[in-house]
Amino acid sequence: MKAAGGGHVEVTRCLLEAGADHSLKDKNYEGGGNTALHYAAWARQVETAAELIKAGADVNSVSKSGNTPLTLLFEDGPSVSSLSVEERIERDEKGISGTEASSIYRIAKFFLDSGANPNGVKGEPLQCAAEQGLIEVVKLLLAAGADPNLKSDQGWTAFTFVVDKHEKIAELLLNSKLDLELKDKTGKTPLAWAALTGSATLVSRLIQLKADVNAQDKRGLTPLDLALRESQKGVASMIRKAGGKSLSKKTS
Repeated sequence: MKAAGGGHVEVTRCLLEAGADHSLKDKNYEGGGNTALHYAAWARQVETAAELIKAGADVNSVSKSGNTPLTLLFEDGPSVSSLSVEERIERDEKGISGTEASSIYRIAKFFLDSGANPNGVKGEPLQCAAEQGLIEVVKLLLAAGADPNLKSDQGWTAFTFVVDKHEKIAELLLNSKLDLELKDKTGKTPLAWAALTGSATLVSRLIQLKADVNAQDKRGLTPLDLALRESQKGVASMIRKAGGKSLSKKTS
């Protein structure tokens, strides 16, 4: 596992040729259950990953915390943890660099070409790629069959993760068979989230796609109610013109 995660290709190859069991799982990291391939993915070591897969490693092995190797590719591995505090703050503020994004794309493509399930367990790869603003990786995952309707443990789809931060990715998801009436754990639909965050572009597109403008969340609030509560006057006007109604006494 250390050899795989450390990018030691020759050591990994020699160990495998000597009969090392690539299916062995650890007991500590992220709850345990991680194989050497998980470590290679987490450290973004495509060469050692290739050696493991060639030897028969399961590209869809699931750890105890529910991660496949493809999912761990989007975790902050050694390349991030080795950054200085200042560098990490800058990365958080500016987002993932083009060089890092290209690296993630290349490794994700390798895993997908090697048979990785683009959905992970609950859609984590697409959700993570979307949240991190990796639009080319999102396109790659969708082309490989990733389901935009799968929900995280919080009940969020990839769309929910990006609605307030990556509008272009959100639009891409809307055009990829996203269920427009799918609700999260709070009962909010994609239109409700777009209204809440004040995205005129997304609200317009959702109305164009015939999303239900009067769908209620678990508190009985409609998209118009949510827009009014957040003082999103522009999108509130758009929703009203499309037939949206306020069903809350506090916002009507």
